[in-house]
Parts: sequence; structure tokens; C-alpha cells
Amino acid sequence: MSSRGRLVRRRSAVVSVVLAVGLSAGVTGCGSDGDGEKKPGKAKPTTTAGVTLTPSGANLELGEAATLKWVPNQNVTGLVDIAVTTILQGSEKDTAKVEIKPRPEGMRLYYVKIHLKNLGKTDLGGVSPNTLPLHLDEGADLLQQPASIDPKLKFDLCPSSALPAKFGKGAEADVCLVYVATAPIEKLLLQPEAGDVIEWPGTVTTPSPTPSKAATKKPAAKKPAAKAS
Repeated sequence: MSSRGRLVRRRSAVVSVVLAVGLSAGVTGCGSDGDGEKKPGKAKPTTTAGVTLTPSGANLELGEAATLKWVPNQNVTGLVDIAVTTILQGSEKDTAKVEIKPRPEGMRLYYVKIHLKNLGKTDLGGVSPNTLPLHLDEGADLLQQPASIDPKLKFDLCPSSALPAKFGKGAEADVCLVYVATAPIEKLLLQPEAGDVIEWPGTVTTPSPTPSKAATKKPAAKKPAAKAS
């Protein structure tokens, strides 16, 4: 059942998939309130610390930022801009690196590149971007949370998933989140508060192939033609 056209909400419990390499992919539930499907209306903007937050119901384009209050844990509350800039699908080689028991059928990886800017006074240095309430919607009843990847695993297309040690007001960073899915991505959903839904389209960018050495080899210089006597 797709979450398109209805209010998405979090469950109180988060289910985690146990991975042999230390990766855990959480999922959260979505659904209507039991009285039929409800289309989320666009809420009125609210203001926090003089900053206007992006209202629920906003549909953003890739590269367009949403402003939200980010609460990564009970001791930290931040104010940030977040923009989903690029979505890439992981290669079969990268997917094979991830060991899940039992391995889900049709497993695939998605790399979601985001741009973060700290708008508040709280230093968010060292906070894991995996705690952002940014979920991958693959059209099922469960929304995929960012996966916690073993640092030993390296993905060329998704090199960074950490904020700098110092990340104060005005600081900006590009990070990449890894998602484990079992079906094609439909969209990305941001849920800053219970009941909030801010969307980006699930448009996957196909990376340009790396040129082979043969293709990049310079052609041999032509010898000048011999002059006629």
C-alpha cells in the first residue's frame, strides 16, 4: 500500500534489521488514522527562534531546502536547513558487501546526498546525520530509515556520513546517507514532528560511467608526410 496521498506517521517502536557487518536499517510505519485515506494539507508556517520552518505538506524539488527543528536526542535540539541534492542507486558490487541475515529478496542500496546548514546556536558537531527524520518511501507500509553502516564498509559513490567535529551556527556540510530497500524508491519523506510530511521526489540520477584507460588514451601523434623530391 503506497503512502502517496495520505498522512504518514511514525510508529512508537522502530524495527531494526540485524546485519553481520554491523549495519542496521530501521523502518517506521505509515498509514491512515483508520477513517479512510486523508490527504495531508499544507500547514501554516511556524517560527522558531526567529526562523520560519517549512510547513507540513510542502513538495520540494531536489536541491531545494527545508527548514526544520532537528532533535537528534533528548539533550540536543538544533535548527537546520536540509536539501536532498542527489539520489543514486548502489551497484550490485556495493550491495554484495552488505550481509543481512536473512537477506531480503530484491535488496538494493540507495545513496541520498544531502546538504546541511546549521541555522541555530547549538553546535551539532559530531551528531550523526542518520538521526535526521528523513525516510525513504518505496511504496510499502514501512518507511526505510537511514542505515547505520560499519565504518569498515566503503562506498565510492557515498563517501561521507558524518558531520565535522565542530558544526556551529552558519556551518555547512555535504553528507551522504545509505538506505537499504527492497523495491524502487518513490520519494523521500521528511517528518520533523509527528504527522508532518515534507516530500522530495525519488528521482534517481544515473552516474556517468568511468572512462576506461583505452578510451582516455591519447591518440599517437601523426608523422608529417614526406616531401616529394
